[in-house]
Amino acid sequence: MPEEVEISSLSFGGDPTKLPTTKQLPIGDIIVTIKSFKAIKSKPTDELSDQERASGKVGGKVAVEMQVAVSQPERFKGILGRKTFWIGDDSDPEAKNKGTWERNGTDLMAALKHAGVGLTPSTKPAEACAAAVEQQVGIHTYLKGEKPNPKGGVYAARVEVGSFWKPGTREVKVQDDARVEIGDSVAVAPNTEGLSAAD
Repeated sequence: MPEEVEISSLSFGGDPTKLPTTKQLPIGDIIVTIKSFKAIKSKPTDELSDQERASGKVGGKVAVEMQVAVSQPERFKGILGRKTFWIGDDSDPEAKNKGTWERNGTDLMAALKHAGVGLTPSTKPAEACAAAVEQQVGIHTYLKGEKPNPKGGVYAARVEVGSFWKPGTREVKVQDDARVEIGDSVAVAPNTEGLSAAD
């Protein structure tokens, strides 16, 4: 059974107004450990709106979802994030053709490459993803602003994974101090002071 302590003995360790209220990935250049991959599909064509179907959109597009945990900087260690790589498109929802992977698979391939996954001409996507689990990769994250939701309202601003890099080729840096409201939460956001080196 846990030992009870006086709540008055706790400290925020700094200014509590600058503490995040959500576990968003920090903004900047960070190193993450790849935790898992899974394949997903968008909703089927028969669940699309009439307008979407009339414009030529199809459902059932395949994607690969990657979950990561921050490794560096230390103060953000363990925060989980996710990146969805949409591979299938309207002309090839199942991503069966090489051209579809050439158009839409570049971000996933960059993640695998910079995580040190060795590929051969016969490597299957599942094998490559399995080899990347527990490997580290550098990622650049940025704040993506609000945008209109076609079904009404707006999509809230959020932290997105941009590009990938090999650990050791770039300095780990995150943006500090400035903050932005993301829905009902707060995340670290770009500021005019620039980037600060990681802990």
